[in-house]
Amino acid sequence: MSITYKDLKELEYFNFTEEDLLYRFVPMFPIYENEWKMFVDTDKGLIPLKIVDSADGLYISKNPVLTDDLKLEFFNTMLKKNNYKENWKPLIHIYDDIYNLSASIEKINFFSELYNQKEHFKLCKYASVELEAIFQNSRAIFENLQIIQNNLMKNTISANNDDIFSVDIIQFGIKKDKKLVKKILTIEEYQNEYKIPELLAKFYVRVQEFFFFVLDMRNDIFHSRKSFKLFLGDEGFSISLKDYNLKSLHFWNEHNTLKNDLGSVKALMAYITLNTINALEEYAMTISSIIQLPNDILPNYNIYVRSEFNETLKQLHTYVDDNAWNKNEAK
Repeated sequence: MSITYKDLKELEYFNFTEEDLLYRFVPMFPIYENEWKMFVDTDKGLIPLKIVDSADGLYISKNPVLTDDLKLEFFNTMLKKNNYKENWKPLIHIYDDIYNLSASIEKINFFSELYNQKEHFKLCKYASVELEAIFQNSRAIFENLQIIQNNLMKNTISANNDDIFSVDIIQFGIKKDKKLVKKILTIEEYQNEYKIPELLAKFYVRVQEFFFFVLDMRNDIFHSRKSFKLFLGDEGFSISLKDYNLKSLHFWNEHNTLKNDLGSVKALMAYITLNTINALEEYAMTISSIIQLPNDILPNYNIYVRSEFNETLKQLHTYVDDNAWNKNEAK
């Protein structure tokens, strides 16, 4: 089954050419236009499906239907302009990883509210598994972002008759024979090694330190087969800053730390999640400013994210200070 140009012409909100269908996918998400509509691709063409609402997922609309629905520039740009067929899987994987990451945050918050002395060790183990999942999902998001960027490298040529985008692959740092030989690069080193514009090199420089923090933490836990050791009290979960080399992270302060070099797990979760999502947003804005992407297939609409976890994502910035603990002040 494949959507035809004739099918799309009947859906007036799409702006496809016949040539577009050869190399670009059609995001057949539910659409809201004073009522919900959805179409299913079948061997008999597009069949309308009646729905009363969307529980979660991506949808098309001119404005958010609910106040908690999120518009992320990353999905808006990727699904409307950079929607090459080879990007479909990594984009959906990124959506799934953000959803799973958000679910892990909710679980840790839930476990912290169940605190009692008898179940202390069991709840710490539950939360430890979810914290590992947060690092894993963040790592997976960057991995799929790299797939999207490498696809873009292959599909882009310079308008200035130079060697920009003459290399098909870019990554954080430099690898030789599959081994990382240098982590932190300068703007000039990224430009020389991967033949990319200065603005894109600046993006990699800004994000690289956080990327390697996530990668190293994920690898240390995965390869050592050792779980995070967490502590749980009335104020919530905490983690040793010394044991896991976390003390140098810039956001620790008197609001999110306890005695004996213990830090708020909520603050750590917020740091990982917000930096991961901010990297996606910054990437989308960067490539939009340096590359002439294909035509917008939904010029009068946006892509929104609906999830039962959106409210938590919107509150993450408060986890570093006011809401670092279950109570407003740590004991």
